[in-house]
Amino acid sequence: MTMHGRSRITRHLAWIVVLALTTLGTSLQAGDITGIVAFGDSLSDTGNTYLAIGYPPSPPYYQGHYSNGPIWLEYLAGQLGVAAPTPSLAGGTDNAWGGAETGNGTSFMGTPNIGSQISTYLTSNTLSSTQLVTIWGGANDFLNGGQTDPTVPVANLATEITTLAAAGGKLFMVPNLPLLGDIPATNTMPQPVRDGLNALSLGFDMLLHNELNTLQQSLGITIYQPNIEALFENVIANPTAYGFTNVTDALLYSSDPTAPGYLFWDTVHPTTAAGQIIGEVAFASMVPEPSSMTLLLIAAPLALLAWRRRAASHITRSSAQG
Repeated sequence: MTMHGRSRITRHLAWIVVLALTTLGTSLQAGDITGIVAFGDSLSDTGNTYLAIGYPPSPPYYQGHYSNGPIWLEYLAGQLGVAAPTPSLAGGTDNAWGGAETGNGTSFMGTPNIGSQISTYLTSNTLSSTQLVTIWGGANDFLNGGQTDPTVPVANLATEITTLAAAGGKLFMVPNLPLLGDIPATNTMPQPVRDGLNALSLGFDMLLHNELNTLQQSLGITIYQPNIEALFENVIANPTAYGFTNVTDALLYSSDPTAPGYLFWDTVHPTTAAGQIIGEVAFASMVPEPSSMTLLLIAAPLALLAWRRRAASHITRSSAQG
């Protein structure tokens, strides 16, 4: 590895650690949350798309979820001790739809984008200061919407958070994106394509982090920022530490779709095992004491960096001796 490559990794891992640490400074106790109101795409959809158009097919998908079991929102609700959000089409508070992008109108699937989800919700609802509002989006803008400017989805999300804050929202959770060049749908594409998707993901995550910090101050709200980018990078770099054996392929298309140890269920969505870890990381971003998962998120990139430094030092010594 070149000196430039090691420097880039060092800077990036340092940023991961900073983001992980910023989630530890909040003072809200988990028991103060009375419910979850969710907006987003398939990563947060517990059945709206399925109720509307019968997709995704269930089975093999789990009860209209884009996974093989409960998703991160349901695991987070369990950690918080509140009811898991159910589809808004069934009268619940999960307003997320598969395919959704961050703007208004409809998605490539014909489902409502996040701005439209919020508009529909606010026609007959307000928010209380003890409801946790989750918004997770951006991936479809890049993967399916042809977006190449990360400032656009960040601006969309900022507008939507501002709208929800004006409607009474005080507590928000906005996860960032994993590297979109490292998921099964893209990880066999030519490297320049993967690099481009990863650059969009990183740009989006950095811009989002800064924008959320600004909104938190200007709107007088609390925004929790689970670092999903760091989580997935750490899992892919050291899968056994998280209980995974396959972090590159889709379990759904394997010889045994019931096999354990997979990070991804299909080519885009995580398994329920991964959803459980995402839920724990989300919960850890809300409480003042670092959980074991948060500590692992902090320690793993540092350990990886130390290993690379030792390996580079060994290569340098061997070259000098030779």
